[in-house]
Amino acid sequence: MKQLMIAFLHFLLILTAMHCTAQPAEKAPAKNASPVSAASSVAQPDTTADPDLRRYNALVEMLFDVKMTHAERAQLRTFADGYRFSNDAQKNQVFENCLVFYEQLMGMSASEQDAQCRKLRAITLNEHWKIAKTGDAEAKWMLDLYYAAHPPLAPGTPPLTREIVDALIEFDYFFNVEVKGIKAEPMDAAFREKMYKEAIAKWKTLSAAQQQEMFTTAANVALQRLQWEHSTPEQRLSIKAKVVGENNLSEEERRYLAQFRQAQAAQLNQLRQQQTQLITNELQFMRQNQQTIMGNGTYYNQTLGRWEQHGGIVTEFH
Repeated sequence: MKQLMIAFLHFLLILTAMHCTAQPAEKAPAKNASPVSAASSVAQPDTTADPDLRRYNALVEMLFDVKMTHAERAQLRTFADGYRFSNDAQKNQVFENCLVFYEQLMGMSASEQDAQCRKLRAITLNEHWKIAKTGDAEAKWMLDLYYAAHPPLAPGTPPLTREIVDALIEFDYFFNVEVKGIKAEPMDAAFREKMYKEAIAKWKTLSAAQQQEMFTTAANVALQRLQWEHSTPEQRLSIKAKVVGENNLSEEERRYLAQFRQAQAAQLNQLRQQQTQLITNELQFMRQNQQTIMGNGTYYNQTLGRWEQHGGIVTEFH
């Protein structure tokens, strides 16, 4: 049942990204509609009376991590009406699919909601970048809505935002503390600011393909952490052994791992081994991408009690 739900969500992710916010042909926005600006995006309660529109508004706010003004919700309604009141049954279904996906999100835990929204946000932004190049008014409006709330730190394809850097920092902490088992304090605000500056400098040197890969990696961080959380202790230990090397495990960990492998061999648990390898491969791939921005990786100096970097961006740009 869970696999069916995930498959259905994946279908809705793609469908929603491609169609949920595409410009309707029957009802274009007013020509003089003003673009979204950071100054106008003041959080306001949603007083929309129509329950379907309220759910649609909530979905857009969750997907783009924004809080719309009343004026922005009114503009969004002109786009939504182009779907639900269209004579085209397929466009009607698009609006219904968005509401179905919203209900699916509401049935998830907070961490699952966050992971799915981050993933879909990347897909949707990519689609809007493509559509906006054709002059589509709604796609441009949606991009304005997002980037007003998430101002670019550096131009690119896509632009670098704090959300991207935060995700890569989050992955670095997760990889070091949870996967490798290093005891460390959270990265403080000063260290984060330093990482923002270094990421900006590095971003400008990357090709469009590399920027896109970093963007995709950042979007997958929450899903990867979720997958790690749902792994068994045995799977986590197997992944750690492959990441840090078995010789770097504690004696207790090596003994536990040996027992686990014996049980695996006895039970021929091929599926679990495949899942473990897939998670390991994904983590290592994401780590390589993360190091494109963060250099040779951050390191927690337990003697000094602070995060430091070894090589990479620091030595290149400072």
